[in-house]
Amino acid sequence: IPTLHNPTQHSYSTEEKQKIIMQCEQHGIPIVEDDVYGDLYFNHERPKPLKSFDTKDNILYMNSLSKTVSPGLRVGWIVAKPSVAAHLADLKMQNDYGASSISQYIAIQWLTHPQYHDQHLKMLKNQLLIKRNLFLESLKRYFSDFGSWSTPEGSFYIWFQFKFSIDMKRLFDEAIAENILINPGEVYDKDARDCIRFSYAYIDAEDIDATLKHLSKIIQTRFTPPSSHIGKGNHG
Repeated sequence: IPTLHNPTQHSYSTEEKQKIIMQCEQHGIPIVEDDVYGDLYFNHERPKPLKSFDTKDNILYMNSLSKTVSPGLRVGWIVAKPSVAAHLADLKMQNDYGASSISQYIAIQWLTHPQYHDQHLKMLKNQLLIKRNLFLESLKRYFSDFGSWSTPEGSFYIWFQFKFSIDMKRLFDEAIAENILINPGEVYDKDARDCIRFSYAYIDAEDIDATLKHLSKIIQTRFTPPSSHIGKGNHG
């Protein structure tokens, strides 16, 4: 159960979280919570993770610096009951002899200076928010006739759904030939064949509009959508 689901960006309300916890406790089902995007909420305080409501040690909470600092550190952490944490630590040691000592030292130094970490997060979220807004403006300009999307409250991604069936493999190949990388929805869900996960994290801000304009022209000229859909675009 993630905070800011990848790719849809869905997040549970406090009431939904408490209901999930209660039902899992009743049926003896442990919960694995992936909160790796939790620190990347834009305009309000990050919601509390499920683990903060856990009174029965039924939730295994995971996080890392991979999305906020550097994916190359390869350092994460788990909060769980001691017996579970010890068992997982032993399994990891048997699997890869543990994470790099240098990476762990860097992570410790980073996290023991919260004032620096907080400033970094603030700067990162400001930059991501600028890119998100530019991306949404360009989607509205070029993709409204093709499908719909929701405004993400944080993280890196926008989940786009076509309103008509499209050959996603062909679109992927056509886009790659034009130096545009898209992430087909089917990578994340076999039923999301007409969806794209757009990422605004790594693209330069000045390239967003031109790239989406170019991609929209590929769709418009090489993938003929049903005429009944044109002009009826909507967005979140």
